[in-house]
Amino acid sequence: MTKTFFSSIKDISDAGKNNIAKDFIPACKLIFSSPASLSYNSPGALGFGVKRAGLVIPESVMLLVAPACCGRNSTILSAEEGYSTKMFYLQMSESDLVSGLHLKKISDCIDNIILKANPKVITICITCVDALLGTDLESICAKLTESKGVYVVPTYMYALTREGRKPPMTAIRAALYSLLKKEKTESTTVNIMGFFTPLDSECELFSLLKSAGIKKINQISECKTFEEYQKMGNANFNLVLNPESRYAANEVMNNIKTPYIELVRLYDTEKILKQYKLFASSIGVSFDESILKFNYDEAEKSIEDFKNKYPDAAFAVGQMLNADPFELSLFLCSRGFNVPYIYACPTEESFTYIDRLAKISPDTKVYTNISPTMADFNPAELNEKIDIAIGKDIEFYFSDSAFVAWNDEKQPFGFRGVKSLFNSFKAALDGKETVSKSDSAPHTDTNSNPDSARNPVAVSNSDNAPSKNYSDLKKVEGLFSVLSPFSPDQSGASSVLYEYEGLNVICDAGGCAGNVSGFDEPRFGKIKSYMYSAGLRDMDAIMGRDDVLFEKIKDASLCSDSKFAALIGTPVPNVIGTDFKAYKKIAEKSLDIPFIYVKTTGMQHYDTGEEKAYCTLLEEFCFKNSAAAGTQKNTARIKNTVGIWGLTPLELLSIDTLDSIKKAVQKKYKAEKTIVFGFKDCDVFTDFKNAATLTQNIVLSPSGLKPAELLKEKYGIPYEIDFDILFDEEVASINAEDFKDKNKILILHQQVMAESLKQKLLKQIPEIKIDTATFFMCSEEISKSTIAIKEEYELFELIKNNEYDAVIADPIFKRLLSQADFKRKFFALAHYAVSGQLYEPKLCGKKFILNAEDL
Repeated sequence: MTKTFFSSIKDISDAGKNNIAKDFIPACKLIFSSPASLSYNSPGALGFGVKRAGLVIPESVMLLVAPACCGRNSTILSAEEGYSTKMFYLQMSESDLVSGLHLKKISDCIDNIILKANPKVITICITCVDALLGTDLESICAKLTESKGVYVVPTYMYALTREGRKPPMTAIRAALYSLLKKEKTESTTVNIMGFFTPLDSECELFSLLKSAGIKKINQISECKTFEEYQKMGNANFNLVLNPESRYAANEVMNNIKTPYIELVRLYDTEKILKQYKLFASSIGVSFDESILKFNYDEAEKSIEDFKNKYPDAAFAVGQMLNADPFELSLFLCSRGFNVPYIYACPTEESFTYIDRLAKISPDTKVYTNISPTMADFNPAELNEKIDIAIGKDIEFYFSDSAFVAWNDEKQPFGFRGVKSLFNSFKAALDGKETVSKSDSAPHTDTNSNPDSARNPVAVSNSDNAPSKNYSDLKKVEGLFSVLSPFSPDQSGASSVLYEYEGLNVICDAGGCAGNVSGFDEPRFGKIKSYMYSAGLRDMDAIMGRDDVLFEKIKDASLCSDSKFAALIGTPVPNVIGTDFKAYKKIAEKSLDIPFIYVKTTGMQHYDTGEEKAYCTLLEEFCFKNSAAAGTQKNTARIKNTVGIWGLTPLELLSIDTLDSIKKAVQKKYKAEKTIVFGFKDCDVFTDFKNAATLTQNIVLSPSGLKPAELLKEKYGIPYEIDFDILFDEEVASINAEDFKDKNKILILHQQVMAESLKQKLLKQIPEIKIDTATFFMCSEEISKSTIAIKEEYELFELIKNNEYDAVIADPIFKRLLSQADFKRKFFALAHYAVSGQLYEPKLCGKKFILNAEDL
């Protein structure tokens, strides 16, 4: 195992900007997925990604045209951050990749969106798949704008291009301002560009501009109507406060001849003062000196007050914060504070600060959250005490220190930003508390009503206000206009592999790994796992540079104690035809650990990935071993040991019920031991080797059926699809009284869960009529009566056409129930593969409680 990578700031400076170590460059190594790296590595995983940013245009909605896996994080984030009613999803199938049929469906999707939401703007977002297919989205949008009578704007979520000339967050900013029109130039109007949320309203920049004669200051995030947004085109000039908006400002200048000036967010008060004076000079005005002096003095006072109380404060600085980590570290050190550790990736632009920081704090250590060596990083190896950790991404490492996230959506700038920051430092140390906001000043509560907080104009469809015209929508295969994407197959495969200490490589550019770790894995950050992104870039995919990826895997295998390596497929390798078998042949000759692959595509549901992962692990660690030993059906049995298949966190009502399920199995089958495949018992080798010697297998979801069949075929091990365990009295509490007045019920979940609850209820109320339905794998061996659902509109019609007295399903399906005007009883049966961490199932101790609510 390699020691955790870091470099001193002096060594980085000495090497120079043309020789940045590869560990700092995301495209050069596998990218380790930890709670620290998730925010950085997955565009849109947290905060503003392309999807949420694209909705900043007032009175707009977005159609994401992509494999389902690309929209998975929006299932959670859109609900938490208030834009779920503004997202529509056209989910691509594998046949779409070949035929391009998804592009022909877009017109009908637009018709449905107009009917349902009546927006002024529809942004269409495509992803890496269409980038590789060469889709001409600009032409498609131009034709739709002309024919549909609504602005249709192209946007791109190309994680493959993150280090390119126009990375995703740069491109989306250009799209946001692409509809500006200039009617006349208003000499006293200026636009602030750079952020998706407003500047701190108390920032002195507003007063300074007004003192220079500016009467109107626009920010896109504060525009309440589309018409108000378009009038931004009349501004005299644009003021760019974030370098990622430079490209957008150039485009605006080229399109409507509005010039721009760029300012840098700084924390060095002397540099702030100098920048303001240069800014005033460049536009030929004078700022009110009293405003400059007052705010400068206020900032200095906040620094002095903190310094007097905590003169020896030591800081660790992360990358996910409203600051340049190297500029902030330089300023802190210049004021006599200590910054022993920085967690950030230096770029060429960083050397303005790095070279100066190296002179005053040469021993400052620079780590990178994304390095493969961080997999076994232990904060205990740090030899300097940290008083305050700054940056959302490094809270994970400094649980014993005061913490200031400094990534609030109210954007800090100038002297006011410095004052707020040091007030936050003081509050954190005074109370040893976490400070996540810019400071204690009033701010918008983005959790209470996020849509209205960020963009007061909401579209017409709402979770609480059923659409009057859903029945009139066209039936478009793959379109989710109310629901949002479920867990994809790569998440299912990763869930099975998670605990087995393998080097699990999601073959992606970054977004897929972020979705898997951050939104589909409740054990993430709690149980150690070696989960990585391949960090693919556009030329890797276009040129088929498989050797580059293999070298990354080989390098990472030397950096961890992983027991095997696994390559997990996504849409990108599916499009470019990655030869997984060839990878395996090369790996078997070159790696010191076993190598497996799970050929997932990101276009099927999670249970397909679970099934593939189970079978792959059996083939590699069970069937090969028994074949080599010349054993098949004569394999000796381990006494009274039961294997459980099809039970991962994506299937469970709650991960807290796992122990109760195991106890129920042991009791029913008189087993001395149970092995739940997907949860480590001993290790991957022992667990799957022992699969050949089990007494009995039980299946608790359709994904477990195929591995159980294989073990019966090869070793004669009997299996049973068990309908008692999941609602055993020790696992779940069901009150039959809640259903005695019901004539007809619909249960919607994975097939075994739904059928198990059906049988439980029928034992207590035989006369009740119960339908079961599922969006996921459906086997006649489990039940011939289960209704298989593929499309959102199929579920709508099922509910609309049946007089159900109650629906039992994941709470996210309430969105569609409201569209079908269903106003009877609803029972929440959480399904992690549907809603992730959005809904906490009701538990009593570790027992699930099924409760009713009126709709």
